[in-house]
Amino acid sequence: MESVSLMMTTMMSETTTAYETSIPSSILWMIVLGFILSFILAVGVGANDVANSFATTVGAKILTFFQVCILASIFETAGAVFLGSKVSDTIRKGIFDVSLYEGQEDLLAIGQLSALSGACIWLFIATWLSLPVSATHSIVGAMVGFHLVAKGTQGINWQKFGLIISSWFTSPFLSGLVSAIIFLLYQHFVVKKVEPLEPGLKVLPICYGAIFLVNIFSITFDGPSMIGMGNLPRWAPVVLSLGISILIAGIVWFFVTPWLRRKYKREIIAETQQREHAMEEKIRLSQEVLSQQPIDVETQNGINGKTQNEAENEESTSSDSQDSTSDIQEPTFERGCTIFSRLYASLHPPKKKALPEWLAIQDNLVVKKLCGPLQILSASFASFAHGGNDVSNAVSPFVALWLIHKTGEVSGTTSTPYWILFYGGCGISLGLWLFGKRVLETMGENLTPMTSSSGFTIELGAATTVLTASKLGIPVSTTHCKVGSIIAIGLVRSRKHVDWNLFRNIIFAWIVTLPITASISAFIMYLLQFTL
Repeated sequence: MESVSLMMTTMMSETTTAYETSIPSSILWMIVLGFILSFILAVGVGANDVANSFATTVGAKILTFFQVCILASIFETAGAVFLGSKVSDTIRKGIFDVSLYEGQEDLLAIGQLSALSGACIWLFIATWLSLPVSATHSIVGAMVGFHLVAKGTQGINWQKFGLIISSWFTSPFLSGLVSAIIFLLYQHFVVKKVEPLEPGLKVLPICYGAIFLVNIFSITFDGPSMIGMGNLPRWAPVVLSLGISILIAGIVWFFVTPWLRRKYKREIIAETQQREHAMEEKIRLSQEVLSQQPIDVETQNGINGKTQNEAENEESTSSDSQDSTSDIQEPTFERGCTIFSRLYASLHPPKKKALPEWLAIQDNLVVKKLCGPLQILSASFASFAHGGNDVSNAVSPFVALWLIHKTGEVSGTTSTPYWILFYGGCGISLGLWLFGKRVLETMGENLTPMTSSSGFTIELGAATTVLTASKLGIPVSTTHCKVGSIIAIGLVRSRKHVDWNLFRNIIFAWIVTLPITASISAFIMYLLQFTL
């Protein structure tokens, strides 16, 4: 409660200061426009990037879209406030030398508006195309784009820029590797067992302990000063995270596991009896139908010289063919079709999620019950991490505008205000509610068959990578981490369990994101620079 009270007090004092301080008219319109564009960009980030956190839970049918929106709104906003300032400072001051704009604060302010506009336009286009792209790519490319127009290549932090770019390639690989290892271990010890209940219950404390160990350490290590984590000694996060994880594992082992054993055994017996009763009823109805049919079936039902069995086989084949292709149709272009419709169709090849080999990928009912809560917990931690890592993409340009007004300097040492992080977190949440379903379906259903066990391992592997990078101040792409984990799990099963056409389109979108946002930002910067 004290931390929340502190945040509210800070927000009120910042707002009061803004009203009391006279803002020059030359920059007032920039701050107002930046305030609006920053929120719109946050909406775009939420529409495209929040799918990274909860897409697997929807794909595995663990949560509904409405439930995802509720949880994501809470954890995205909390992560933005508690973890967002460190990465926000990296993007705001680490891409190029902002001291080059000393005495040219108006030029830097115009550049930040251009960056907001460029990233915003591309994110909404990608969301309309249902393609998950990197919000980090978008804002970094937009920042570089306006700087190239204003100052050329002078002052660009190529070492930092190279570190960011290398993380875009290493993060999906590492995330996929971690997720694949966890998935293979869980399959070996639990999923592939004839009776997975007891093995699953034995490893359940380890799973919960691992989730809390990784995430609590990532949150407390060099954590936010807002909740008193900034000045902790180096050993404190290790002790705290180990203590909490061991405590959680002990609670699960001594209290949760016995309760689940009794509960699931009762449910398994009830469901088995229900299935047996349904099968008996089906057999009885079939016998009644057969007893009412005429004896001379072949003569009566022969069609063009074909027996009933042959006719039924043809009808069944035709029906199966129609069913299997109902969701797998080649894109067709009607007359008068717009170029945007053609682009959308060309980037969305026939979906494979209705294929029999995909539909056959299902978890045992017990495994689904055990992994469902794990998946929700790991997805919530991933959402918290995403809020901390990706709120910087939306608010960093506006933070620069705000601090130029507040301090009069382009490279002020003032940390990112918490109220701006909260503002960005609210925009991210709204974006998910309004437009998030498109990309969520792409990530959770169309890339590879999703189950609760694979979803849990994907979430844990990606969350580990993203949270670690966030604490190091490296703005990695959560999109790349999550897609890397999803593809890795698909490959562990089989190459045919990955939609390679869709993956190709996603890779293409990743490649063009940086140059497209840089070009849009540079064009807007050119117009504003020579018209104002």
